[in-house]
Amino acid sequence: MVAWRGPSLDVTGVEAQPERAEMARRSIAWNGVDDRCRVLDGDLRELDLGQRFSLVTGTPPYFPAGTGTEAEAEHVAACRFEHRGGVEVYLAAAERHLLPGGRFVMCAATLEDERVLSAKTALYPRVVRHIIPREGKAPLVTVFCFTWESGSTLRDSLTVRDAKGQWTQEFSNVRRDMGLPPTPPR
Repeated sequence: MVAWRGPSLDVTGVEAQPERAEMARRSIAWNGVDDRCRVLDGDLRELDLGQRFSLVTGTPPYFPAGTGTEAEAEHVAACRFEHRGGVEVYLAAAERHLLPGGRFVMCAATLEDERVLSAKTALYPRVVRHIIPREGKAPLVTVFCFTWESGSTLRDSLTVRDAKGQWTQEFSNVRRDMGLPPTPPR
């Protein structure tokens, strides 16, 4: 989706789970962008890519280990629970891989907001956007945008569905902007 949104971008993805990395490679080939997109097997938290990027994105596991029922399948458990480090480790990895003037965009469980915002990092939160699954519900996830530059932090929210369960216009606009159908399939 990042490659679609930025047709002139050269995109490097890093995926810790080999089966997910292979799915990404198939998607890249199917979309005809293999000349400017690649997926590396590995963990962003552990790799030294030997270069820095203007945009780094990441979705750390949503929950600290031991805070819920974990799936037996390791590839699922590691996505949801912090078996290899949490938000603090992702922020440290972003620092190592981010160019001056670059942005780090991270999605995390809203329950971890305070932990994300109080993590020891040289990066500054510039956007904190709560994602509300349905009008009247509490936010479920938060999208953060960090930069090297300090300044005010925009705090807002995006509601996915209205009280009747229909996609909101704002969510439809996000889908359209990302190249997805702006209306749900019938």
